[in-house]
Amino acid sequence: MSEEVGAEAGLSCDWHDNFGFEDARRRLEMESARLRDLLSILDRSHLIEVAEQTKEISIGNKVSVSIDDKKRQFIIGGIFEADPKRGIVSLDSPIVSILLGHATGDIFDATLAGTKVKVEILEILPPSLGYFLIIGE
Repeated sequence: MSEEVGAEAGLSCDWHDNFGFEDARRRLEMESARLRDLLSILDRSHLIEVAEQTKEISIGNKVSVSIDDKKRQFIIGGIFEADPKRGIVSLDSPIVSILLGHATGDIFDATLAGTKVKVEILEILPPSLGYFLIIGE
């Protein structure tokens, strides 16, 4: 990207009223900022070893829940792993935040999207039955 900025400036380093140069420089600044953000996220990240089976809902589990008598089933993925088409819900989503730490059979009231709901944990499946298969593809 920096080579493109230099190329657009030309041999005479003409940057004044040079759209190509200004556009390349702007994109370089945006990509540099994004790279800084990603490096910061990477620096604060740590590898999570997912347990083969847990009694309480945690990352990697495939869970079956009833929310106001509507059954839902999904896999709890990492913060950047959300993929609704594949049934993966992000660890930092509102629905997961109310489920974490609960066990099979738990029934409780919670607030979801500003609405009070009744939640029942129907089943917690081990990660190997879903998470590793989907993420590993």
